[in-house]
Amino acid sequence: MIFHRLLPDGFKRDADGFVGLCSGVHNQPLVILLGGPSATWDSVEKIVFTKKLASLSVNCGHRPAGINPHLFPAYWTGYDNPVRFDQSVFLDPRTIKFCPSTRANELLRDGTTLLSECPSVVFFDPQKRASNGELFTLGPVIDTRDSMLQAVDIAVKLGYRDIYLHGADLYTPLSDEQVEFINRKLTETGANLPFELACMVNSSMEALSSIAHALTCKDTPPAEMSDDQKAACEDCLDELIASLSCLGSPDMYSMGNANTKLKDNLRSDYHYRVTSGRLIGARRNLANLGVRVSLLRGTTECRSRLDGYFPVVRLDEIADTEYHSSCEPDYQAVGMYRRVDGGIA
Repeated sequence: MIFHRLLPDGFKRDADGFVGLCSGVHNQPLVILLGGPSATWDSVEKIVFTKKLASLSVNCGHRPAGINPHLFPAYWTGYDNPVRFDQSVFLDPRTIKFCPSTRANELLRDGTTLLSECPSVVFFDPQKRASNGELFTLGPVIDTRDSMLQAVDIAVKLGYRDIYLHGADLYTPLSDEQVEFINRKLTETGANLPFELACMVNSSMEALSSIAHALTCKDTPPAEMSDDQKAACEDCLDELIASLSCLGSPDMYSMGNANTKLKDNLRSDYHYRVTSGRLIGARRNLANLGVRVSLLRGTTECRSRLDGYFPVVRLDEIADTEYHSSCEPDYQAVGMYRRVDGGIA
């Protein structure tokens, strides 16, 4: 059983009818709405209302700046506690929610409603995978502690084979002054490490950690550091981050910084680097499944850690009728039952 309903009394009901539900002779497109700062309300609105593309929202991907309360995605998923997100999506029966079963008895933001009490919620028991080659199989939904990979896996299991990632920046944005600060410190400490935004071989937290290590205990390998050295290194890291925060930071998400601390954001940059690498490493597995993953963007220029690994598609390049062809007037439902050639006089 991959999907199931889990009711408040603990009753478990099979929901594997969702597996392959959206597959067909023609590949159906799905847009995964992510919360990167490149995602704008204009593009999200166009995806849902103009292009009429099915959408799977991850966390707050359907709520970028310029919130429209009438917009709801076809699907929603998230890895974290539901209290972190707008509860309206959980209470809306039009949106099918896919959530880890470990969240079933957690409360929404109202403090009284359990996730298992919400309509249209489908649960799954996530399973960890050891290698990239095991991602996106026909087995249980993966558990990589990341909601984007979880969303891609759910989309594949639903039967979608043409998947677009919108707002998939997958890096923590920094100002030009902050990037210059990190590179200057790397040069001063003699650390031979490349660093730039959206770098696939280094993250901002890894760069700052290497600087802190070089300033406090350069001659000691990280694996041989004493507790005192680790504490000194951590203090130095905090000082570097404090200096970095004085230079100003761009918004981390499309809805703002979400009241997160810069240190947490920098840690997220490391997580994004690892996550990007796992998705890139699973490309062969996706190809074997017949799945095509593309980066969907509006008119604004942006960057992503996935650039160069997946094709970029502009929203305007997707024709309105590409997946939604209109019927000829003669075949409309009006008068259908009086058609002579249908065997009805």
